Amino acid sequence: MKLETIIDRAKVMGLPLAKDAFRETKENPLPVPPYLVYIVPQVVGRGSDERILLHEIHAALELYTDKVADGSLEKEIEEKVLFDVDYTKYQDTIESEDMVQTAYEFTIYEKVRKKG
Repeated sequence: MKLETIIDRAKVMGLPLAKDAFRETKENPLPVPPYLVYIVPQVVGRGSDERILLHEIHAALELYTDKVADGSLEKEIEEKVLFDVDYTKYQDTIESEDMVQTAYEFTIYEKVRKKG
């Protein structure tokens, strides 16, 4: 499994998608919910020889919705984006933004061949 596979699946949902956060500018205002953000806070490299390295990638996919959770979007993420990935799901209300965050944390492993 590659992280890009998860990102590509999320793109197919048709929601605005950003890495880490949306950056508001004059030309690009913040999107109206619902939208997705993916976060990759840590990549750990492991390997037993000089040629193959295993990346352990701790990541999260976050769904932001306006005022209430959207069960149909959550189901779509679970069935079409993360269907073959073990994840931990949690929700939090962001009262200051009048939004709900549904986060999916997961770990994937990518084999990387070193050139040489």
